[in-house]
This record gives sequence, structure tokens and C-alpha cells, in this order.
Amino acid sequence: MTGHPRMFEDLDPHLARVREICLALPGAQEKVSHGRPTFFTTKVFATYGGSLRGDHYSPVVRHALLFLPDASEREALIDDGRFFVPAYVGPSGWLGLSFHGTSPSEVDWQEVAELVEMSTGSPRRPGWWASSTAPGHSAQFQQGFVGHDQRILAVSVGHARRQAQPSSSGRPTACRNPSIASQSLICMAATTVPSLT
Repeated sequence: MTGHPRMFEDLDPHLARVREICLALPGAQEKVSHGRPTFFTTKVFATYGGSLRGDHYSPVVRHALLFLPDASEREALIDDGRFFVPAYVGPSGWLGLSFHGTSPSEVDWQEVAELVEMSTGSPRRPGWWASSTAPGHSAQFQQGFVGHDQRILAVSVGHARRQAQPSSSGRPTACRNPSIASQSLICMAATTVPSLT
């Protein structure tokens, strides 16, 4: 019995960034499963590359992040043309974000990090990627070692920021839930951010 053929290249710049984001999560590991890089802690939370039902070699899905979104955000993501329902794991709620036709500099890596964190099913801790969104924050905050209240605020600020601003590519971002945005703005107005530096 033979295994699946390798379906990725280590020099793929999109894979390099996805790998960096995924392996920054506490306890995250990488393995090759079904010929593709797969990232997991106690369960799989992301895969690089996938397939469409009936078209297993489409370039649209060969260079893509497969992840499990929150059920509340899934429909909004599907409406965005960059996302697709992959074969095999799609019926279980998974989606794919295609990098096909985009250079790494055109990808909103902050959004990718948020999608990866969402896929873990863990409480949101945006501090681990905060260095790209909040210059001047301490290394502790960048690594995610912040107090509980600061994490809650960071989540709220992150949701409000995503709701209010387009991604760096100018495309709509994933979070389109008006109730999240209004709660986030209320939280931002009622909370003072402690100095983290």
C-alpha cells in the first residue's frame, strides 16, 4: 500500500507564511497528511491545499488554506469570492481561502492569522499576531502573554477593526456580523487600554 503523493513545494511562499502563522500557536505541530501540510494541536485546525469535488488538481485550491470557521461567520465567508467549499472536509463545515493568482504581498496575513485562530476553536487571543496590527506593543503582548481583560479587549478591538476597515488588499474582510461589530464598539468606548509597553 502506498501513501498519497506529495502535493506541495516547500519553497511555496504562501505555504511559508501559513506555516509561520500556524506554528506560532502554542503546541502546534505540522505533519503531512494525504500529501498536504496539515497543522494540529490535539486536533487538526488547518491544511495547506485542498481539492474541489470532481477537480482534485485545480490551481485555485492547490494554493489555499483550509480551515474550520465559526458557524456564525461561515455564510459571510462563502459570499466572499476568495473562499470555497473544499472536497471531503467541506461537508463538515470547513472552508478554503484561495491564494491563487495573488502574490504573498497581496494577501492579508492578519486575516489569515484570525482564520487560523478561529479554526482552533480556542478563545481568541489576537496577541500572538499583534505585532502586525499594533506597532510599539511589547514582545510579551506579541507573544500572547496578556491578562484576561486585555485579551477580551483585543478581541473586541480586532472585531471592530475588521468590521470597520477593508483588508490591506482592499477586499472585504471576513467578519461581517453586525452584532459583533456593535458589541465591539461598545466595548472599545467603555474600556481604556492599559499601557502594554
